[in-house]
Amino acid sequence: GAVAGGANERQPLLRPPSASAMDDAGGTFADQDDDDDDDGGGGGGGGVRIKDGMKLGLGDFIFYAVLVGRAAMYDLFVALLCYLAVAGGLVYTLVELGRRRRALPALPASIALGVAAYLAGRYVLEPMIYDGLRASSLE
Repeated sequence: GAVAGGANERQPLLRPPSASAMDDAGGTFADQDDDDDDDGGGGGGGGVRIKDGMKLGLGDFIFYAVLVGRAAMYDLFVALLCYLAVAGGLVYTLVELGRRRRALPALPASIALGVAAYLAGRYVLEPMIYDGLRASSLE
């Protein structure tokens, strides 16, 4: 048989979460899921895990890619604006996630900033730039 405390002693399959991964209510971030995306928290699918239970669903990346791809179909300048806005929204969401210590949806800030950048780039900035270039070439 195995001696207590010896090398053959069984290790527990599940370890308790670290204190940094716990929220104010005593639950872990991995236990919380808003189930509005396909991040594996309750259904199938995968996700990207970012330190101690923070997780971004792969379904969210589809929406980001569609927005930036649609912008790229119009113009590279607008696509770059959308890309930067989506990245900024994702950083904002991660900062809020660390500050609030509870599950947050990943889409609203990134998509709102991305759509605003698309509309501003396509209907405001780009016409202003082209009109300025056209006026300077006529002089």
